[in-house]
Amino acid sequence: MKKLLFISCSVLIAASILFACKKNTADVTATEIITEENAVNKLNNAESFTVFSNHFIPDLSAFLVYHKAIKANKLENIFADQIRNANDEDNKLADAYQAVSLNYETAISLKNKIDNDILHLLNENKFLLKFDEEAVRRIIFTTLEMRMNSTDPALQISKEQIVAKIPATNTGNRIINGTFTTNYMALSLDEVWGCVKEALGVGSASILGIAGLQKLAAEGIQDIVIATSKWLAKRAGWIGAAVILIDFGSCIYKESND
Repeated sequence: MKKLLFISCSVLIAASILFACKKNTADVTATEIITEENAVNKLNNAESFTVFSNHFIPDLSAFLVYHKAIKANKLENIFADQIRNANDEDNKLADAYQAVSLNYETAISLKNKIDNDILHLLNENKFLLKFDEEAVRRIIFTTLEMRMNSTDPALQISKEQIVAKIPATNTGNRIINGTFTTNYMALSLDEVWGCVKEALGVGSASILGIAGLQKLAAEGIQDIVIATSKWLAKRAGWIGAAVILIDFGSCIYKESND
């Protein structure tokens, strides 16, 4: 009887210790990421963020470079007015793009890549779901800024991969030997990052729509289709996005003509 009691007590003590260890581990995990600074440091050391940045910067650049023609053709007022009057209706948004010789479906397909870049990052780093939309945007921005400004040789390959994917931008048309040609110029990473930083730093929540993507990640959604990107874009509000798109287009236009 005493032996049985001893064994029972030993089992209870062992179980208590195991439970305490698990609880402490859970507590550490739960409190490991409690500040934006913690989150930035964790992301900066994550391989998933390297994959993210290699796709996100070129994808965001392609989306915003696509809208460069608005500024280049001095159509920013027309575009802004058309977007404002569209009331987030697909057919009217399509008309707004057509008015500046762009295609709404193309813009959404480019945005879909950005949405999936962010969604994949959120799924790989669930601790980001604990922060609100603005905080996540700041965390992503700050981590990208650290990486772009870093002189760490280990990040050089990643930067080269980003540069290779950045879309060239046309600098105008001209006739050479009787042939009409369009000139293209590859922008440097510093030039593109300067413009991307400008776009991300001012009111870009309307472009990224992070809150909606956080909800999808919390539900376990791994990839989203074009229709979802349309819904997210309209929910975030194209009026605010239009301003950022025009401003970024102005920045790219300036860099490509310097």
